[in-house]
Amino acid sequence: MKGLLIFLVIFSISCNTILKENNQNKTLHDSEASIKEFKIVFFCNCISESFNNSTVDYLISTDGSYTHDFSLGLNNYKLLDSLAKSVAFQIERDSVEWINKISKNSTPGEFEILRMEGLVGKKTFKFCLDYYTSKELDDIAKAQFID
Repeated sequence: MKGLLIFLVIFSISCNTILKENNQNKTLHDSEASIKEFKIVFFCNCISESFNNSTVDYLISTDGSYTHDFSLGLNNYKLLDSLAKSVAFQIERDSVEWINKISKNSTPGEFEILRMEGLVGKKTFKFCLDYYTSKELDDIAKAQFID
């Protein structure tokens, strides 16, 4: 009888340890999934803000890369919107500065050639991807989801 009682105590402790580890792993997995979702939503918002185009907005809204059910919470979506607008502003400012710099040193014909070659215009994907992969966005996302 004592052997059975000892076995049950050890078994119970083992089960509790396993359940605790599973809950910690699930929480970590949920946090990692939320961080990934946070960053993807930022990227899509950044593209949308920068292009400011209904076709782009439609494509993003039908894309299945992330859930569209506001699972991150309203405050996170407000934060993401602010970050995307900030990066979109930087994209616009960079574009204007670059165009001003090029147009001072080139003729209208040269400027048109540069535009057709893609050397003039917004660098939307570059800026949005740079911020998507930045330590700053990682730190913001981790602060939102890791206790």
